[in-house]
Amino acid sequence: MTSAQSPFLARGVQTVRIMRSVFRFWLIAGLTCAGTAGSSLPAAAQIDVVFIAGQSNGDGRAPASGLPTDFQKERDDVLLYSYLHGEAPNADGTLGKLGPLQTGRTQFPSGAFGPEIGIGHTLAADLAQRTPDHRLAMIKYAKGGSSLYADWRAAGSRGGDDGPHYRIFKNVVRDALEALRTRHPNTRFRLRALVWVQGESDTSASPEVAKSYAENLRTLIEDFRAFAKSPDLPVVVTRLSANQLKLSAPDRPERATFLAVRECQDRLPGLLRGVETLCTDNAEFSFLPDRLHFDSQGQLALGIAVAKAIIGWELAQLSTPAEPPFQIQEFQRK
Repeated sequence: MTSAQSPFLARGVQTVRIMRSVFRFWLIAGLTCAGTAGSSLPAAAQIDVVFIAGQSNGDGRAPASGLPTDFQKERDDVLLYSYLHGEAPNADGTLGKLGPLQTGRTQFPSGAFGPEIGIGHTLAADLAQRTPDHRLAMIKYAKGGSSLYADWRAAGSRGGDDGPHYRIFKNVVRDALEALRTRHPNTRFRLRALVWVQGESDTSASPEVAKSYAENLRTLIEDFRAFAKSPDLPVVVTRLSANQLKLSAPDRPERATFLAVRECQDRLPGLLRGVETLCTDNAEFSFLPDRLHFDSQGQLALGIAVAKAIIGWELAQLSTPAEPPFQIQEFQRK
């Protein structure tokens, strides 16, 4: 499938090109129209669910103190279910916590944030305009330093063993969906997208591992879609950035494998329907001094760009029948 054949992939190119104006517009306009902490919210007719997975940039290393004030505020109109690696299980053995969208739900450092802030504010603003009786929930588990080829290996549906962090992610998803069903028993649910923010650790492995990234991620996406009983679930893959100089600089030993993983990420939309690779090379996607992790502006820009890609895909699909509401009861923990 080429970009000419795939409106989702072609739209990804447009999203990147307009990123600077989009970022400035949303910062100036603010993203508070869908509600703020303490507001009185009507019951939602439907809750859209977005999954976030990957490694450290999916978890978040950017300080929330660098966000505009509106983005630092807790939002009770957007739900976030997150599990931080190493957190103690709940009393009933489940993993993770359900609460309002807020900063600070990262493994470290304290007070950091991940892509959920930009995604949540942007999608909530869009819902308030298009479908004001719908709400957003995000389910997030990401582990810094984790690899796709080992830690997120998807083999369960093929008779093997899942990697340790993919196994945790699926348990978190089960627990999160059950918690949402319990809190909102009369609400419809729709699985809206999977956001994959990962790739750095696979550049530190062998050239063979780096070159197998596309097939490994294809297997993960197919497996998760089957697990979620959502065969057409849209997926946004954030591509490794040329500005991650710790990996991409010409004198770095990971340079060749970095380029191999990026090439694999670019190939994903041609391998699977409904997958977009999001370029993060523009200046808006800025980095901390470690030249590996997004800073506050870069992390916020990433979340906004991901949300815009999801919205763009849906607008392109308006002429096709929508998936029926998801029966969340099917996802009780085993």
